[in-house]
Amino acid sequence: MMKNAEYVKKLKVYLKELKKQELTPSVVRTIIRVKALIAYYKGLSITTVAQCYDVHEKTIKKWIKYFEIQGCDSLPDIERSGRPAKLPEDKQQELKKIIEEQDQRIWVARHVYVLLVSMFNITYSVKYLPEFLRKLGLTFHKAIHHLIKKDSEKRRKWIQEQLPLIYKKQIDEGWRIFYQDEVGIQTEGTLGYTWGAKGQKIEIKNYGRHGRMNIIGAFELGTGCFYGVLTSFKVNAHHYKTFYLSPQTRDENR
Repeated sequence: MMKNAEYVKKLKVYLKELKKQELTPSVVRTIIRVKALIAYYKGLSITTVAQCYDVHEKTIKKWIKYFEIQGCDSLPDIERSGRPAKLPEDKQQELKKIIEEQDQRIWVARHVYVLLVSMFNITYSVKYLPEFLRKLGLTFHKAIHHLIKKDSEKRRKWIQEQLPLIYKKQIDEGWRIFYQDEVGIQTEGTLGYTWGAKGQKIEIKNYGRHGRMNIIGAFELGTGCFYGVLTSFKVNAHHYKTFYLSPQTRDENR
C-alpha cells in the first residue's frame, strides 16, 4: 500500500506537468495513461480501469509493467504519422447522440476532442472537428438561457388580465403611469467585419466627426402621450431622474 501511495504521488506530479503543455494528441493520450494508472494504484481493478478508459486489459497491464520498471519515462505517447483514424459509422451516431442528449452543457471542439479520445481512443485535429460535426448533422449556434421556473400561461394571464386592472385602479385614483427610457445614437458609423478582396486591407474613410446624440423619452399610459428631449450631453443618472423637472416639460407633467 505504501508503494502504491508513492506511485500515485509521482503520477499526480507528472500529470500536473502534462497539463501545462499544449494539448497535442500525444499529450492527451499520455494524460489518459496517467489517469488510468492513478485509478489502478488507488484500488480499482484492471478490468474496471479498462472499461472506464475504453482500452484493453492487456494494454493496462503493459502500462503498469513499464511504469514500475522505467517510471514516468515510459508513459509519453509517441506521435503517430499518417492520417488520423476514422470513427466507425456506429460510433459516429453514438457521438452524435451523446452531444444531442447532453444539451445542458456547452460543447466546443476541444470538449468533443477529449470525448473522442477518452471514449473511442480516436483523435481528430481540433481544426477539422467543426467540419466533422457538421457532417454528422450538428450545427454550431448560440445557446440561450431558459428560465425553468417560468410559467408562460400564468405570466400571459397576469399581463393580459390582472395588470390592466392594476393600472386602471391607479389611474382612477389620480396617478399617472409612465414608461421611461433613454437611447444613444452615434453620429459616426461603427466598423465591423466585411467581405472583400483576399489579402487587401479595407480602409473606410473617417471624417473625424465622432459624436453622440441622446434621447430621453417617456410614454404615458392611458393618454398615449409621449414626452421626449434630444440632447448632445451625456445622459447620467441625475439627468434621467430629473427629466420631468426640466422647464419645457414641468408644466405639462404637473
